[in-house]
Amino acid sequence: MKFTTMKKSYLFLLLLLFGIGGYWYFNKNKSENSSLLDWVSDKTLLLIESKPQKSLENPTNFQDFFLSEAFQTLEILQKLPFKSNFEQKKILFSLIPEGKENLDFTIYIPLTEEDEPFIKKLQDLSTSTSGFRSIQHTTQGFKIREVYDEKSEAVFSYLLQDNLLIFSTSGVILEDLVLNHKNEWAKNLVFKSKELPTEPLKVYVNTTGILNAVDFIFEPEKQNFIKSMTVLLPKQFFCQYNNTARSNEGFFNIPDEGAFSELFDGQKSTKSDAAKVISNQSISLLRYGFSDVAEFSSNLNSNFNDKLLSLRKSVEKKYDTDIEEILESIDGEVVSCRYEAGNQSVCIKNSDGKLIKYLDELNSKVHLQEELQLNYSIFGSFKIRSLPIKNFPSLLFGYTFDGFNQFYFTTYKEYIIGGNSQQTLENHLLDLTKGNTWSNSARNQKLLVKLNESNLTLFFAPNKIWNSFYESLTPNWRLKVSNLEASFQQDQAFLAQARADLTPAQTTHRFEEFAGPEERFVASKSWIKLDNISIPQGVNSEPLFLNNSVTKQPEILVQGIDNQVNLFSTKKKIAQQKIMGKIIGSPKIIGGEDNIFILTQKEAAFLKKSNNEKIEIEKTVIFETQLNVDNFHLIKASTNNLLFFDNFGNGYSLDFKDNSFEKTNLTTQFSSFIEPIPTFEIKGEGYAIGLEERGKLNVISLKGKQLNGFPTELKSVFKSNPMIFNSGNGLEIICISEKGELFKIDLSGKVKEKKQLFLPTQDQRFGLVQNINSSDWLASRTDGKNITIIDKNEQELFTIKDLAFGRKKIFYQDLGNGLKVLLINAGNNYWLYDLQGNRLGQKALSSKYLPILNYSESYHKLLAKVVTSNTIETWSVKLNNQ
Repeated sequence: MKFTTMKKSYLFLLLLLFGIGGYWYFNKNKSENSSLLDWVSDKTLLLIESKPQKSLENPTNFQDFFLSEAFQTLEILQKLPFKSNFEQKKILFSLIPEGKENLDFTIYIPLTEEDEPFIKKLQDLSTSTSGFRSIQHTTQGFKIREVYDEKSEAVFSYLLQDNLLIFSTSGVILEDLVLNHKNEWAKNLVFKSKELPTEPLKVYVNTTGILNAVDFIFEPEKQNFIKSMTVLLPKQFFCQYNNTARSNEGFFNIPDEGAFSELFDGQKSTKSDAAKVISNQSISLLRYGFSDVAEFSSNLNSNFNDKLLSLRKSVEKKYDTDIEEILESIDGEVVSCRYEAGNQSVCIKNSDGKLIKYLDELNSKVHLQEELQLNYSIFGSFKIRSLPIKNFPSLLFGYTFDGFNQFYFTTYKEYIIGGNSQQTLENHLLDLTKGNTWSNSARNQKLLVKLNESNLTLFFAPNKIWNSFYESLTPNWRLKVSNLEASFQQDQAFLAQARADLTPAQTTHRFEEFAGPEERFVASKSWIKLDNISIPQGVNSEPLFLNNSVTKQPEILVQGIDNQVNLFSTKKKIAQQKIMGKIIGSPKIIGGEDNIFILTQKEAAFLKKSNNEKIEIEKTVIFETQLNVDNFHLIKASTNNLLFFDNFGNGYSLDFKDNSFEKTNLTTQFSSFIEPIPTFEIKGEGYAIGLEERGKLNVISLKGKQLNGFPTELKSVFKSNPMIFNSGNGLEIICISEKGELFKIDLSGKVKEKKQLFLPTQDQRFGLVQNINSSDWLASRTDGKNITIIDKNEQELFTIKDLAFGRKKIFYQDLGNGLKVLLINAGNNYWLYDLQGNRLGQKALSSKYLPILNYSESYHKLLAKVVTSNTIETWSVKLNNQ
């Protein structure tokens, strides 16, 4: 009986969690070459050493599922009309690829005299023994028998050789074992065939086998990262589990040769200080810790392949820089953080400020060489730089830090924080300013207490890496694993650490898997109003929520109907300033919390908050003609210059030094674009993505020029705006038409993918729902009353059936700590749901603008700021963890 395709695919996934998780082992002492190991193929991916156990009906985590599948293969023998007696034998379970399409277990059982009756009956199988029969054929002198049941369906194939029973559900694998009898890898294993294993589980990993399988399982552009992680492993190692009530602990030894040892040769283990800069939204992280940066920099060179070394040398030559000098300014710690939707950031420790100096110098050289304008954008109190060198972090640290098609960076305390897009970096910085970090998280404290001094730390959340894993597979393997997402939700966190400053004989190192499904948040009560701020003259603009730079207390900036801009602290109005008209869109923070940009139809101005509780107009540009814009979309900002688009694709330039205001002359006329309009940068130049309702998609620069290849006619009707998405292989645009056509378009205007989402009836309408905080997204489908939410993998998450008819807007926000919220808006009412379809709070929140949400981890409360005609209110609902 063969495994289903789905199970085979899942086994490969589990293999990666074993292998890439980093369980290192090497021992120079070789065991005796037993006949058992003589038949273990070099194509083996994993080799389990165990005595027989029963498979589990409902495995609770990936380890149990994996073992259950292995033992289920052995249980095939129980289908025979006579019993085996293998309970007290040590058996090997080998996971081997069957071509490029599947994986199967092959089992090796050492035979003794007491097994002779079973083997004789096995060889004598015929239709007279309950319908089972076997057919024998010879391949290169070896007799392979195939066993069929009473329905003439293949059950398994087996080979008897050297007092060894080898069998598998795949006859193809047995044929390959005979035709390609190579077993160099297994000959070095520490294995004594006559002893029963005392450990609950021992798994040997064949690194070379994994690398070969990566070539046909994963998309080419995704292979570098996986291979770079695998190359840190020695050619052979084993991991061992000790199962406890709520976690699986394992031990591994440091290899004394291989890439890991070479990379950290001469390094002492170090304690991590990065918990204060790691966002709670990280789904995985990789940390390098080193005590001698010069030695580490030198060791890195030996871990670069020829292609990466060539790229690095070419960058050094072209821009007259020394990357090794940049590396040697680092203070012994670098952390790569990955997020859902394929976003990445990097945290590099640099206490003395040398690193930012080197990066700024390189940035200037690159912009000068490429004839680009050197621009900086301001986000809150952060100055964000854009370094237009593709995959720059990988030029520093190797392919394990791949995936930065763009590199944006800034400083925070003693760290350089970088992101693979400006949005990713801003989201990371927003979490830092809110304290949404590991150091402040009660949940992640459980992980922090497990962190020891180390040279390498790996963390990932199996229940959150599904999307990244799925998108990295080839289309064929995506189909194989598409139904496995639910099984992936069973493990919350996996942590592994390794150090190189102790010999293998002196130390073992622990990894830990935190089992069990992720906590779910369910609202236990209705919304409760905590406080409100009264605005008697009426609210006339979307409020801006701030933190006072001196007192660190929350403040609110809001415009009244009389055009006064009011600043409130708690419930007290502390300042006001008259401006010339109604604020367009919303106020923007530019150049720090105390510097606020506003735009009206008559003027553009910077409002300056002062410490003596005043608001003053610091800079202003008065327009000669009225600006007929109802919203604007910021591209680049500084305290002197501002560039933005309106919803007609017009670009505007403001210069506060010259008090000038200029509108871009467009080369083509456009109708109104669907809002909000996504914006992005390429090599320092800002672009806007405009989608017209009838399907005309355009990408326009601030100079009024269309990007080459645009416009693109999608020939469908759209009601939801497009979004820019970092696919890992470059930026692409995602759109979903009303009829559920999903488009992916690259920046040359080419439609890379078009597919039809499931459309039950012709009256259904679709929309794209982008995460407010990131490039993650969902799709919605509605008949006007019921709303179905669909994830990126086309799986329906839930349907909301209790809403009234009418057009609705849907917003999606990730609040960290596993809490993702949908806000469904009709008129001034907002209903909140989690991604399991549970309503958060028993009624809708009434607000003129999108509520501002925060999650209080300490009190397990969801907080919402809402705006009515005359008040700004704070509401809360208690969440219970399930």
